[in-house]
Parts: sequence; structure tokens; C-alpha cells
Amino acid sequence: MTLKTTLKLANAALFSVLMLSTPAVSAEMLVSPDPVTSEMLLKRLSEGVPDFDNMAMKTDAYRAADEFTRHEVAKTEAERLQEQWRSLEDVNSIQFNIRGGIGEYDGAAQGFPVRLFEPGSYISGGVPYYFSNASEVRIFPVPPEKGRETLEKFGIGRGAIMTITLTDLKASLTNSGALEGRVSEVVFKKNDGTKIASYGPPERSDSDSDAPEMTADELATSIAETVGIPVAGTPWGPILPFLKEQPYVTGTGGNFSGELFSFDNGEFKFQRPLDEYPYLVLAFGPNENAAKRILRESSRRNLGFNGGPKRPFGDLDCFTPDVVDQCGLMRFEKVGEHDMLVDIMTLAEVSGYRYNDPEIATIFDAGVLSQMEVAETQVAFKEQDFGVRGTTAHNTIGAKAYWAGEFNQKGAPLYDLRDGYSKSFSAKTMLWLVDGLKDRTIMATRSSLP
Repeated sequence: MTLKTTLKLANAALFSVLMLSTPAVSAEMLVSPDPVTSEMLLKRLSEGVPDFDNMAMKTDAYRAADEFTRHEVAKTEAERLQEQWRSLEDVNSIQFNIRGGIGEYDGAAQGFPVRLFEPGSYISGGVPYYFSNASEVRIFPVPPEKGRETLEKFGIGRGAIMTITLTDLKASLTNSGALEGRVSEVVFKKNDGTKIASYGPPERSDSDSDAPEMTADELATSIAETVGIPVAGTPWGPILPFLKEQPYVTGTGGNFSGELFSFDNGEFKFQRPLDEYPYLVLAFGPNENAAKRILRESSRRNLGFNGGPKRPFGDLDCFTPDVVDQCGLMRFEKVGEHDMLVDIMTLAEVSGYRYNDPEIATIFDAGVLSQMEVAETQVAFKEQDFGVRGTTAHNTIGAKAYWAGEFNQKGAPLYDLRDGYSKSFSAKTMLWLVDGLKDRTIMATRSSLP
């Protein structure tokens, strides 16, 4: 299956939430942990060891002690914290009671949006907690015929106490000093504790659980076949048929400042000997203007990896906002006697799916998305960039960032999780699913050699 399509992105503000109730610990679940407990949990999941003496001096007991008892209190608190540290060994879930509520009914989504799970939101604190599957629970599903009845239970303010259960806890790779977990259940309650309603994420597909395990290379190959693009590690020769299929391809090499070669509707135009250059960079797009703009915005910045305000793919629309198309950047380097594709980034668009629709997984081979790491995020483009004209709203545009292979905090991805670019997040195989609004999803892909 191949896709011939485009892309776009948007900004979003983060917001914090208020944690309620008192801390508690069980064998496997924490309930509303205090900051010290959260700090210890982060250390344990990061395979670190806390400084118990230093943490003891942050406790309420130590702060309440006078100068004559403070030393003994510090020793007692350090011992208590060490015992608590040992009790965290089996913790795999956590629960928060948070004041929140629901928004205006979304007829297309068949439910009420829950602001807590908007892209970029998290539970604030000394150790923030992020939701790894926020998009799956962003809508509280309610049939239209039950809408009024459900809203009456919430009252005029639409507010409630939300009990959020997070499972699969781990230290967040994409947010330093933070934890993240999968939302497994959301319970709405009145202030007196009376339950209003509850819901959770959709069940995971059986086909995903039965799919054979794939390496990062195999995942990259599968994604490339789905999107209809080459994969990193392919020599120049086998890629030529793909280039000849593109409306326009333009390229340069080494420090050459102009167009070194091009394909125009399948016709390859050599302008200089390609074997004289240590590397080649090319861009393909829906027309000559788009391809040349993509190359111009990227080639002097090593494919745009080095940050800055430039966007080599425009507003994620391949510089053709009214056309469903595909574009990309490719880098070739000499590997032995061959020009080898070492990095490829592409944009493509698919209609009929929103990025948080569970059915979008069916576009890919079974198990592809479920076997990749994923982070809920948002992107630095406005709604106007997605064809929502006549508005100055800065509503958040959501996205999911998937990756496989060794996580690299010094490389740079195709798109930053928040700001367009980054020097802090990359992996061998990467895929972004971006909310294109209007029943569509924008896909950004990257595969690269080490």
C-alpha cells in the first residue's frame, strides 16, 4: 500500500492541574504521592539512587524540628525514606485525584472533550507526570442521545473530581526529569465522592499482540513500504526508479551552492559529475518551485537539522497548501564504491483518519505502531496553517511521535516535539502522526543510518 499525500502543524500552551487528597502507598500503586515520593520513584525508574540525607532535610518533619532535635530528626527521616524507597520496588501504577471537567459536546467525536488530556498537558509538580496515551482518552465517549442526561450529572459548571489511574510507569525520555504513564481509567466524581461516570482507552488490537517482533530496521522498512518511499541504507541505483516517478527532484552536493542535478517528470539531468562530491542532498516535491524551496531551506543547514526559524517543508504542506501531495529530503554519502542513502525525511497526508483514531493503525502493518515507543506531543504551527481560516485562535494541534532504535539526545529529529526543530531527540526510525484537522492525518517520517 502506498500513499501520495501532504502535511501541516500548530502551537499549544501547557497547563497544570491541582492534585487533591493525601499521599498513600500500596504494594503496586501510589495514590497522590507527595513530591519526595515522586522524586524517589523517578530515581528508581531511572535506575538511580537518591541522596537520602539531602531528601530528609526537605521533609515537613525536619522543617518543623528545632535546633536541638533537628539532627536526630534528619537521621530518622533518612531511615524512613530508605524504607519507603524499598517499598517502591514493585510499584507499577499511580493514581491522582484532580479537579477537572468536560467541555462542549463534540458531535464528530461522539463525546465530551476532557481538557486535562489536551496535547501538551501534564500533572505539574516537582516531578511532572505526562500521559503516554492522552489522545486515546481525550474524548469521554457518550452517545448523542445520552448527552443531556450525562451533562446534568456534571452540573452547570461541567466540573468534577477526576480520579486518573496511570499504568506502565517509566521515566520520560522526551521530558527530562519527568515520569509518564498510560491512562488506564478515568473516573468522574462529585465533590461528595459520588461517582458520575468512568471510561478508559480502547482495547488494544489482538492482531498487534500476535504480530512478529520487528527490529528498528524492519520497522523502518515496513513504514517506508506503506508510505511508498525508499529507506535509509539503499544504494543510489535502486532509488532511481523512485526519483523518476516524482514530479520534480533537485539536488546539490558537498559545498556546491547551486543545483547539481535534477529530475523533471522522470528525465534525469546531469549538470556535474556526481562522483566528485562526498555527499549529495536532494529534495523532491509536487513541482519545481516546491522542490527547490525545500532544498534551499535545508541544504545549507545540513538538511535543516541544526535548528533556526526556517521550515524546509513550509507549513508542513510541501509549499502547496491546497494540494494533497508528498515531499521529502534525502542525503547520500559515499559508502565504499556506492552512493548510499543515509538519511531520508518525508511528509505525507492521509484522509479519512484523525491522528488519535485507533483505526489509523490499520494503515500500517500489524504491530508496527504498537512496537514503537510513543510520546504524546504538540507542534509549533497555528490552526490557520491547517486551512482553518478567519480565526486567530491558538488551539493546540496534537501529534504522536513514534520511534524505534537507540534514543539519542544529541541528534536532531525531523520535527521538535514543541518548537519545530530540536537538537535533543532522535532515533534510527521515527514517525510523527500529526492532527491535520478536517478528518485527516499528516505523517512525517525519518529513517537514518548510524
